[in-house]
Amino acid sequence: MAKSYTSMNRVERITYTLTRTDFPVGAPAKEDGIVHRSGRSGVVNKVHAICQKYIMEQGKSRKDVLARCAKLGIAEHTARTQYDRWMAAHKKSLAK
Repeated sequence: MAKSYTSMNRVERITYTLTRTDFPVGAPAKEDGIVHRSGRSGVVNKVHAICQKYIMEQGKSRKDVLARCAKLGIAEHTARTQYDRWMAAHKKSLAK
């Protein structure tokens, strides 16, 4: 019989959380309408694809990218972090 989450020690809880695969992308952790975690499957690539499309092809702003990510259920801080990483990698091509 598996241990309950509350009876696990800290290391077991972290391992359990990291190995869970039942987080659908964009599913709120609570039913308060706020997305608390983005999930695990392809969120980074989604944000980078949105940046590519919105910034490189359509010339839109950071605000537009973050709004689109929020609409898709991607957590705000995940979107911000990945936007910043994408931007750092593409700064030279945008400066032209």
